[in-house]
Amino acid sequence: MNPLRFFSLVQVALVVPFVVFLVSPLVFYFGNHTVYQVSISDVFLFLLLNTSIIWVLLAAALFLSRIRPRLQSGIAGGLVGLAVASWLQSQILVWNFGPLDGHGLDWRIWRTHAVFELFLWASILTAGVITALRLPRAVVSVTQGLLALGTLSIFISYSSSDYEPKSQPDDYGIVYEFHSENNTLVIVLDTFQLDFFMEILENYEKEVEFLKGFTFYRNTVSGFPTTYPAVPLILTGLEYLNMEPILEFLANSYSTDSVTNRFDELAWDSSIIANLASDRVLTGLAPKRGMVELPARLTTNSKGSLKTAAMNITDGGLFRVVPTFLKERVYSDGQWWLARVFRGEDIPPGWPGIDLRFVRLFEENAKTGSAAEGTFKYFHFHAPHPPIVVDENLHYVPNAVLNRKTFIAQARGALTYARRILDSMKQLGVYESANILILADHGSLEIPVHVQNREFEPETTPFGIPTFVHSSGLPLMLHKPPGKIGTLKVSDRPMHLGDAHHLMTSGLGEQHDSEDVTDDDQEETRHFHFYDWSEAFWTWSQSYMPTIEKFEVRGHALNATSWSSTGIRYAAGGNVTQSIDRSIQIGVPIPLFRVEALDRYLVEGWSATEPSIRWTEGGRARIWFELPEGARKNLKFRLEASGMTVPGKVPYQEVKVRINGTPVATWEVSSNQWHQAGIPDKLVENGKVEIELLISDPTAPADFRESIDVRKLGLMARRFQVDMEP
Repeated sequence: MNPLRFFSLVQVALVVPFVVFLVSPLVFYFGNHTVYQVSISDVFLFLLLNTSIIWVLLAAALFLSRIRPRLQSGIAGGLVGLAVASWLQSQILVWNFGPLDGHGLDWRIWRTHAVFELFLWASILTAGVITALRLPRAVVSVTQGLLALGTLSIFISYSSSDYEPKSQPDDYGIVYEFHSENNTLVIVLDTFQLDFFMEILENYEKEVEFLKGFTFYRNTVSGFPTTYPAVPLILTGLEYLNMEPILEFLANSYSTDSVTNRFDELAWDSSIIANLASDRVLTGLAPKRGMVELPARLTTNSKGSLKTAAMNITDGGLFRVVPTFLKERVYSDGQWWLARVFRGEDIPPGWPGIDLRFVRLFEENAKTGSAAEGTFKYFHFHAPHPPIVVDENLHYVPNAVLNRKTFIAQARGALTYARRILDSMKQLGVYESANILILADHGSLEIPVHVQNREFEPETTPFGIPTFVHSSGLPLMLHKPPGKIGTLKVSDRPMHLGDAHHLMTSGLGEQHDSEDVTDDDQEETRHFHFYDWSEAFWTWSQSYMPTIEKFEVRGHALNATSWSSTGIRYAAGGNVTQSIDRSIQIGVPIPLFRVEALDRYLVEGWSATEPSIRWTEGGRARIWFELPEGARKNLKFRLEASGMTVPGKVPYQEVKVRINGTPVATWEVSSNQWHQAGIPDKLVENGKVEIELLISDPTAPADFRESIDVRKLGLMARRFQVDMEP
């Protein structure tokens, strides 16, 4: 056979796996390297192992060289067409499916894209075959062009990312080594809401018996509603207020105020293991004695590992490259294909699986004998952060619904991680002398606070304090000082997440009084800084945080009446305003789907914004606003909305309208239209108006049709306004 002809066949055989198994995964990797912390050499190794299909195709090339030229050309044209379609799909037709963070996707809304792509793929494949039959030499030219274009795609992706190869420690031993006497351990269970632990303590007492010597602080306030600024608050005690780009704040605060600096001075080893969606939150944290690492890398580089993170990169590449109607095969129910095939039956998918692998590594390797003067360990687990993937036994739960019951079940599973780590310390004889903190970085945002004691949960929440603000600001805090042992205690001492910075250094010359105090001391003012973590910030790539609103907590944190807004807001770049304008203009509609509406007017029962609409979620939704000066009489509230209806089951939503607590109207809401209720002058005090909508039959789409949407939806609202009666 002509060597030149054979070389051309080899190029054709290589072009499909080149695009599918090399170009697309590497482009995906450089765009997501902060999530998948693996070395580039590991990525290449795994991708090459997965392209063993290349050798099969090379053998096929030899076979093709023996068959009829016309059939040979047709097959070659089909392969090149497949490669062209794959490149277009992975580099051009890249739709925004969201963060792909473990939540499932509603594939029905992508049907139009799927039909368009199917037509495009069929056209390209047909054109490839026809071109190869009529112009055989053109196939080789297109193949060479694709090989060059794919290489260029990798180069552009690498150049446009902030990727820097990370050095890999020769030994992870300090992660598992303890000193015989001097040890401080911090375990962060992401999103573990304070009242979840209260319910576990009340209903599953045996599950918390392992917390010997701990005090549970049930009056704790977080600093922020999400992880990004909460972690530096824990490690430095400093609050980020949008005065400077957050990465600059991280670098400056870690270099000057991190607890690791104190441990460096004492010649202790520090191990910071942060199971986060991004390592950006640790930018600038570099203990002189120790390491900062993600458990994904620890588990990836452990003995017998199947290169889990690299498999996820291959999965990500496949997700980009296949047409939309096949994407559900690669990513379904929050699971990736290769990771699902190789993870093992006893390992749940996603972050819970990485958490569990790390705990097993810790149990296998934990030992005493550290050569340092002591050890500091900070382990940040993803659980019980949504999505709901496991139950209390860490068993995988497919298609789990997010509600209070399932969230608490996953939180109980997260406590298992802490118990197993502490059990290892007990077996090594270093538990009693250790200083141990078990924390959450924030509350849930999604699950309203609920406790049985009416001292903490009044009949109604205070005017203007959204339930998601309250719930997001209540993190778990448990502390065991050095030398402490005995049964778990409960304290109502007013605590703040920033106090963790001091508690970590208990016994090191920076004592912090962690004993119970009297009720008189509970009027201490603590601050909480809320912001809307909208879709624009999901990539963690913005220089500043969203506009931050400052709240004060005076009294017990569980009691929502202790919370109030200061009216102070911190915009990007340090622009501080002293009040929030909650006023409206008569006759001017307020779009509810805008972020400003959530900040200013929406209090409770509203779901995330969607294009041109916002759903109510649950049986109650509240709006509050301030009327213009002098506008008190002959007013009416109007809301443009439709109801969640189900033919034959829910013909309409009955909505009872209360204004400042008094019933004023009842609506039957089905099709989209304006609904109205008068605003009696006698109900308005100081111009403040609270509209309460009590919705009869909120329904989840997943309950009656093929959908993954489990939200209990009531009204699809568009805008509201206040008008004068004619």
